[in-house]
Amino acid sequence: SVRKIVNLDNHIALACTGLKADACVLINRARVECQSHRLTAGLQQKYTQSDFGLSTLIVGFDPYTGSPSLYQTNPSGTFSAWKANATGRNSNSIREFLEKNFKKTSGQETVKLAIRALLE
Repeated sequence: SVRKIVNLDNHIALACTGLKADACVLINRARVECQSHRLTAGLQQKYTQSDFGLSTLIVGFDPYTGSPSLYQTNPSGTFSAWKANATGRNSNSIREFLEKNFKKTSGQETVKLAIRALLE
C-alpha cells in the first residue's frame, strides 16, 4: 500500500497526494536518485541543494599532441577555456598581467611567466 509520507533517504521525506500508481513511480524514482547521488558523489544530497562555493582551474594535456588545455569552473557550474588565467585573491590583477605579457612560448618560458605573475 502507498503511504502519503515516505522516507526517500535517512534524512529526506516526501509527502504526496493524488493517484497511488503515480505516487509509486515518483517515490521509486526519487529513491533511486538519492541512492545514485550518494554513490557517485559520496555525499547525501541535502534537502536544499546548493553549489560548492569554489572556483577551480583545471589543466590537462592532449595525450596525442601534448598541447595544454586550461579550464576554469565557477560555483554556478559554468566553465570556460583560457590560454592563461588566475583564480582567488588578487586574480584580477594577475589576469591583467597575464593578458599583457602572455605569448605562446616554450614550457620553460611559461613557467617563468607564471612565477612573475605570482610576484606581481
